[in-house]
Amino acid sequence: MEKYIYYLAQRPFDPGCAPIQGLRLCTDNYDKRTYIRSIKREAWARLEYCIKLTDKQVADYELTYSPNESKEKPVVN
Repeated sequence: MEKYIYYLAQRPFDPGCAPIQGLRLCTDNYDKRTYIRSIKREAWARLEYCIKLTDKQVADYELTYSPNESKEKPVVN
């Protein structure tokens, strides 16, 4: 099964912060913004989807897509 990884870089995970359709799970919800090597920036949470979100959804919810990620663990500075 395909998986698509997105990060919340602007805000913590909370109801309404990301599209529900296709959301498999919020695999990591960090206590503070955490540096993620695969997207080269800090993020609040890692979301796993079973569908690829549209560019509009990514923009509307201010998500960051991680196309080449394979269960990378966050690197905390």
